[in-house]
Amino acid sequence: MAASGKDPSTAPELSYLAGKEEKLLFWMKLLALFLFLNLVLYGLQLAGSVSGCALTAPVERAPLPTTADLTTETRVIKALAVADGWYQLAQPQWEETVRRAIADISHLYQQRFGITFELVGIRAWDTPHTFTMPNELAALKRAYPITNEYDVVIGLTSGSGLVVAGISEILGNHLLVAATPFHSLTGLLAHELGHIFGVRDTGAMALTQLLAGPLAPTTLPGSFAAAIREQKWRPFRLPPVSTTMAQAER
Repeated sequence: MAASGKDPSTAPELSYLAGKEEKLLFWMKLLALFLFLNLVLYGLQLAGSVSGCALTAPVERAPLPTTADLTTETRVIKALAVADGWYQLAQPQWEETVRRAIADISHLYQQRFGITFELVGIRAWDTPHTFTMPNELAALKRAYPITNEYDVVIGLTSGSGLVVAGISEILGNHLLVAATPFHSLTGLLAHELGHIFGVRDTGAMALTQLLAGPLAPTTLPGSFAAAIREQKWRPFRLPPVSTTMAQAER
């Protein structure tokens, strides 16, 4: 008489398949959680906590030069580039990569806005990885305050880049970009440097950045480019406080 029930010989195979399904389900849940967290960050970005990957800094209006034609006068911005250990691991030829990207950005901004970037130095940035772009930007500001040697500090790190691959302060002096497989360094710098000159992202622009990566100067919307031109001559360093003023404030 044949025994009732399932064939015992199939049990190991079914157990093996069930194990694979459990592993697949685990990784799918992990991926879903990762995407959910990125969407939360994107929601905060649109809500204003990180507006278009740009934080709000005190606005400074620069007196325009008294030249007859402002568009023909080139402004030179001195830039210092610093790379943390994570960026150096992700980009073995990191110094050459940074030099080439900043040269490309300088050429693009010169053609479009009459702004060039002079790279005054490239340094290794010895800092612990903070795992959040705002905290990393704060650490960058503490480590490299603005001096007479440079106007802008460009920090480079490494990250996923699915949502936030760059961060900067609107009309600030510091910006941070991450090496990611989804964005080019030149594109990230083009976008974040726009915030340095007062550009504010819109919801539509943030969505475009999420889906297609940062926008290069050649494809920036008119409002983005107009804001850069408006703040082309913004001050990057406040004048030193005189002795009389310092004594009066005590």
